[in-house]
Amino acid sequence: MVKKNIVAVVFPLSNENIARFIAGKTTFVKFMSHSESVPESLKSVQTILFYETGKTKAITAKGTIISKSSELPKSILAKYKQSLFLSEDEFLNYVGTRQGKRMLVIETSNVKRLERSVKPPKTISLSGFYLNEEEYKSLLS
Repeated sequence: MVKKNIVAVVFPLSNENIARFIAGKTTFVKFMSHSESVPESLKSVQTILFYETGKTKAITAKGTIISKSSELPKSILAKYKQSLFLSEDEFLNYVGTRQGKRMLVIETSNVKRLERSVKPPKTISLSGFYLNEEEYKSLLS
């Protein structure tokens, strides 16, 4: 079943990586599983939520999506090195032998901790979880 009217996306990250966004890093990257371009379902989404892995297992931060693109690792490092949430070494380790595979790049702003952690309605996979307006309002109310 394809969801309609997607307004937010949830991605899992460690507490340490979420803290980097809170401290001012703005660029999130991940490999896309089935596509070489920005997924259609993500194109109109303007809110990013971060699900904290580890002990917490809850959504703990929220930000605004400024832009989304699909780029090769080499160009990501050249363009976003200063704003990337991973260090150069961490990024290169993550990329590994996938230099020729495009990645999803999401530029964010105003990432803040939520006043209270929110348990998601289901397990959040590495590919993320999309929320329609009703789910989003219900989750954060």
